[in-house]
Formats: sequence, C-alpha cells, structure tokens
Amino acid sequence: MNKFFGLVIQEHRYYTMSNVVMAGLVGIFIFLGPLAIIQIFPNTGHYDVNNIRMIFTMIAGSLVWIFSIAMFSSSLNRDIKTKELWLHNSQSIYSLIGAKVIYHCISMIALGIVAFTGFFFVGDLIVGTLMQYLVFGIACFILVFAFYLFFIVVILFVTALNNQLARYIGKLSYVVMLITVMLILEIINRLPNFTLVQFGKVESSFFNQYLPTFSDRSMNVNLYFDFYIVEEIVMTMVLILLYVVSCKWIERVSTR
Repeated sequence: MNKFFGLVIQEHRYYTMSNVVMAGLVGIFIFLGPLAIIQIFPNTGHYDVNNIRMIFTMIAGSLVWIFSIAMFSSSLNRDIKTKELWLHNSQSIYSLIGAKVIYHCISMIALGIVAFTGFFFVGDLIVGTLMQYLVFGIACFILVFAFYLFFIVVILFVTALNNQLARYIGKLSYVVMLITVMLILEIINRLPNFTLVQFGKVESSFFNQYLPTFSDRSMNVNLYFDFYIVEEIVMTMVLILLYVVSCKWIERVSTR
C-alpha cells in the first residue's frame, strides 16, 4: 500500500504546478471574466454579471473535466514513451496506471470544487438553502465522476489499440482509434435498450425536488435519474474488464 501511495505522490510531483495554475485560471475566469465582459461589451439590458458568471461557471466545470482527462492521457503517453510504466518498478501494471487514475480524479474533484463556488455568486439566478446546494453538488459530482471513469477506460483501450496499430499502419492508427471511440459510445448509448439487464429499479429521481430553484423557469434541471441495479452492475463489470484488458495490452505492446 505504501508503494502505491508513493506512485500517487510521484504523479503529484509532476502535475502539482499544472493543477495550481489551472485552479488560478478557473478562479480568474469565473470571478474576473464576467467583470471584463461587462466592461468591454456593456449591455445590461440583455445580461449582467450574474448571467455571465453562471455561464462561465458551467464552462469552467466542463474545462476542468476535460483538463483532468487530458492530464491523465498526457501522463500515460509520457510514461509509455519513456518506459516509466515498468522500468525501476515492481508494482503491477494495474497499480501503476491506477495511481494515475486516482491522482487525476482527486485533482479533478479539487478543481471542480473551485469551479462550483461560482454558483454561490450568481445572485438570485439560483436560490436555495445550504442543504439544497449540497444535493446539487453531490449530483454534479456523481455525474462528472461517472463520465470521468468511463472516458478513462476508453482512453486506456484506444491508447493500447493505437500503439498496437501504429506498428503496422503508422498515422492511420489515429483514424481507427477515432472510429473505435465512436463505436464504443454508440454501444453505450444503446445499452438502455437492452431490457434483459433492466432489473432492480431504484427510484432516485425524487431527489430532484430538493435541488435549488433556478430563476429561469424554462430550465428543467433534472440531475437525478432512476436506474436499474443489474444494469449498473453489468456496466461496472464491463468497465473493469475493459480496464484489465487495456492495462495488460498496454504492458504487452510497450514492452516489445
């Protein structure tokens, strides 16, 4: 366990400054960006600082998610090229890659909290108690975390595929990689249509009534959805299997 934490700390040394800079940029973007927009393009009849900050906060949250995925991909490809994934290390390939997944997930959560604070400074565009904001934050965390893990596994798989095909078709491997990603997304999109795994329904949509109130009534914000336990278990098992296969594939391709 200590060796595993050592891998996480090693990742921390590489990306601390990047995360600090990103946190600063997110803060500037959310809190100073709207003020700059108002100064440059004054038109208070159509929008004000709060409207712009609301939009900027949502954009910042999306950018944080993309940044974390990009940093994981960058770290993975760097270690593949320098062979750091297996040289001078007795840990398994699952631990080596898992440490990266955990570190960049923690970084994403920390940066996400910075971005989420923007919702507290949008005036009466969002009205709610501290508990309602907590329910809102938990919903955002669950959605972002789920998408993060999904795309991490997809990145691992396509990275292994790309490294394998690059030996035979060179740059064309990126085209195959793109097509593979599209196919995976399409398969996942069709999963809810498979009624064979739709058992054990859990109704969590009632939590939506505890979300903060948005001043724009046209915004039908539903962040909690009903789900099936069996379907989620199957999806989790598929992702775990894909993670294991992708890690071993990366190890095999990279050590040739």
